[in-house]
Amino acid sequence: MRKAGTTVGLFSIYGEKSWGIGELADLPAFARWLKRAGQSWLQVLPVFEMPRGESSPYGALSAFAIDPVYLRLADINEVDDALIRCALGAEGLDALVRAKDATRVDYVAVRDLKEKVLDAAFVRFIENDWALEGDSARELLAFASREAHWLEDYALFMALRAQHGECSWTEWPAGVRDRDPRALAQARLVHARAMLKRAWVQMHAAKQWDAMRAELAREGMVLMGDLPFVVTRDSADVWSHGGEFHLHLSLGAPPDALSAEGQDWGLPPYNMPRMAESNWQWMRSRTRRMAQLFDAFRVDHLVGYFRQWVRELEGDRRGYFDNEGDEAQARRGRELVDLFVHEASPSKVIAEDLGIIPQFVRDTLAQTNTPGYKVLPWEQEHGQFRDPGSFPEVSVATWSTHDTQPITAWFGDLQPWEQAQLREKMALAEDATNDEKMVKWLTWLYGARSELALTLVQELVDLPERINTPGTVGPDNWTLRLPWSIETALVDSVLGARFDRIKGLVSDAARL
Repeated sequence: MRKAGTTVGLFSIYGEKSWGIGELADLPAFARWLKRAGQSWLQVLPVFEMPRGESSPYGALSAFAIDPVYLRLADINEVDDALIRCALGAEGLDALVRAKDATRVDYVAVRDLKEKVLDAAFVRFIENDWALEGDSARELLAFASREAHWLEDYALFMALRAQHGECSWTEWPAGVRDRDPRALAQARLVHARAMLKRAWVQMHAAKQWDAMRAELAREGMVLMGDLPFVVTRDSADVWSHGGEFHLHLSLGAPPDALSAEGQDWGLPPYNMPRMAESNWQWMRSRTRRMAQLFDAFRVDHLVGYFRQWVRELEGDRRGYFDNEGDEAQARRGRELVDLFVHEASPSKVIAEDLGIIPQFVRDTLAQTNTPGYKVLPWEQEHGQFRDPGSFPEVSVATWSTHDTQPITAWFGDLQPWEQAQLREKMALAEDATNDEKMVKWLTWLYGARSELALTLVQELVDLPERINTPGTVGPDNWTLRLPWSIETALVDSVLGARFDRIKGLVSDAARL
């Protein structure tokens, strides 16, 4: 059945109770708002824990831990108004007002404020429920046992990172850096309380996530996530599974029309042969975690599982593929796509297959019935835009991604011949109003044969701002906030009328 969905960064939305950033508890109301526009899929960008000062959700400290910055603190038993006032003080309360009123997400301020309250709430938990071996204490022990396969290493990593001034694990003393068993045993004793706090925070993240997802299910909304290709060098996963990453190499992308020398992302590539020796256990665990959190998820940079473009960190910096030959690349990629599909079930796997993609990757997706992406401005053949009605049914059609402008801004930056051709195909007048453009753009998108048509949330509400500009670092990347709270948006008559019209387009396209 064909559906319509919307992509958003959780950081971009907010409700009246939010602390300067979108929170897990905001998503059900946001989903109800989207339903008015006929949307039945909600894709959120990665939500895993980022280091202090980082804003990119693709630069996380863990591939498993939900970022506490997205917690609704008032929903934690130990948190009340008195605790918040005491933990923050007058200066912190003023900072909270500024964070709530900011037009962009201030990650540092929000993280600091929430950490102070979580610290105080954890002390209250230890002094009461934990000391009395109450229900919450038993719940925490059960959670820690159930999630031990990732939680133990993550909690110890975060405790050690705090001990060493948040510096990279590669700069820690040799014993804990190299994971000497005796050094780790001693560190677990020293940092037992700090590790327990991390587990307690993640337990509350899991509870709030499960409550949010249950509400979305009641709304009939499919929750879609985003699986980054690899993790950062300074992460709990690389520290605890170092042999499964090439720490002397840097991952990137090969040369293309936009980059003569290719791209260097500075990320550690997978040591695929070592991972294969363990029957891909870390990869399986990570995939199951995504299925635990989402009804469906996008696998970022799918071609990287077939072949990684790498270069040495030092010395000869010429790039090369980590495995050569179409047959070897196709065989490895097929094994991993099969792994994703099997381990994710019943969640649905969607492949990000943009860029230079060999035919054997397309063949693997077709053979495994895995949808790939069709970004309309890039779907051209012999100087002609492809008709979305000709796309394969097993695909995702979209005007844009989180790394591009929304079509509301992108259209004006297309080549003049591209604009002219698209106007002709969509019967879009050159002097069309914004509302008329919206109708034509969405009609063409929703008319795609693809089983899912995705829009950026900015396109639904006619915002030109982009989420991220690749290859740049700046205050406008990953900090976009919508200009109204969810509560305001739900009752706004202008937005309501716009959404009613969009729902009509969704219905006309048989996606409702």
